[in-house]
Amino acid sequence: MPGLYNDRILVVNLSEGEADEKGCGADFFNNHIGGAKANLALYKEYESDDPIVIGCGPFTGTLFPGGAAAIVTCKSPLNGEVVHFPILLNGGMEFKLSGFDFVVIRGKSEEPVYLWLHDEIGDLNDAGQYWGKSTWEITEALRKDMAEDLVQVISIGVAGENGSKAAQLCHNYWGTADKWNIAGVFGAKNLKAVAFRGLGLIEIESSQDFIDGCASLKKEIISGSIKGKKGILACSEAIGAGETASWAAPSVHRMIGCFACPYNCNTFLKYNESPQACALDGVDAPGFLLSDLASAIKLKAAGFSSADAGRVLELAAKLGLEPVQVIKAIAAKGKTFAEIEDAVVTLSQGGADNVEPYSDAWGEKSASPFSAWAPNKKVFSTSDASREELNALAYTLGVCPLFMLMASEITLDKVSELLSLGAGIEKSPDEIREIIKNIF
Repeated sequence: MPGLYNDRILVVNLSEGEADEKGCGADFFNNHIGGAKANLALYKEYESDDPIVIGCGPFTGTLFPGGAAAIVTCKSPLNGEVVHFPILLNGGMEFKLSGFDFVVIRGKSEEPVYLWLHDEIGDLNDAGQYWGKSTWEITEALRKDMAEDLVQVISIGVAGENGSKAAQLCHNYWGTADKWNIAGVFGAKNLKAVAFRGLGLIEIESSQDFIDGCASLKKEIISGSIKGKKGILACSEAIGAGETASWAAPSVHRMIGCFACPYNCNTFLKYNESPQACALDGVDAPGFLLSDLASAIKLKAAGFSSADAGRVLELAAKLGLEPVQVIKAIAAKGKTFAEIEDAVVTLSQGGADNVEPYSDAWGEKSASPFSAWAPNKKVFSTSDASREELNALAYTLGVCPLFMLMASEITLDKVSELLSLGAGIEKSPDEIREIIKNIF
């Protein structure tokens, strides 16, 4: 059995209210490696039940730089195609350490439910009391019920419940890379949330060599492509979308990276109290964690201050709305939060026509199955690989796709070496390229 994995798949049948467990097997990982590629294989196995598949890559939850991602695979209501998006921050790590490599969610529940993953156990629980609640409210409630603030919650707000095409899954209090309306699939299945907490351990094939290799790669990365750069807004200039960092500066409190990532991408906008305030007894909701580049670029272009942009994004996250679709809906309705608040609430009740994730975010259509959350071009990377190949690699390995567009130092040679040391999966660079090319 490969290292870096649990050898455990949970198959949840919402129609029957049951969850069964099965093993993966060495051949499964040897053929698919993991992440989106493995998710696709499981999706096809259960395709008749319109499944949602959540899975890990080999580097998810490890010291591999950027190894923060769990991957969600599902058929999008927007284009009828099978698509993928990453769960980041500490979500991927907690998911893998819950004891499962992959979770397949099939069928539809008659009543609202949520799935609770912990200690190699998957429980389906009644969510009737949470239906109609915001993503912030259900996150608070589940953490209180489980007496654990580190529980990760992927949930829908009222937008997903109402079937809005603008609905987005949210992760704890913040938006996600769900540009595909997978929140609408959750809502149609009466699945309010998936909560998970990881207390497990990951076995490593050659532990010290893998750890040393990851440390060496991290050292190369921080002195290479990303050196001297910080925050999500530094990416806007790199892709030719103009400068946004000075616009956000009056509201920026801090920047943090996702698990195992050396780039502090996520930018906390603090607008309900001074961004310089560090006391722990301030206001209850001081701000919003910005990780969606396209929405920031568009809010600045629409004339919003960074403080009001944060308020727009906060409301969108509470309602479970994709922020670029929110900005489309509020166009020409005002340039302050007070002027557009009602329009955002209305969007959560339905509507949102002609949703085109790539053209809406970046002005160009694309047939890519990967989330339009990451830009449609490389960021700081000078890699010879195409954006789609870099995405396919990131989504298979469990690495943040935005970080993969930054770090030229993550090469197929490095991946091949660390895949062998960590998982014991022996694949040449050409073999890895052959495995991932069928994803895009």
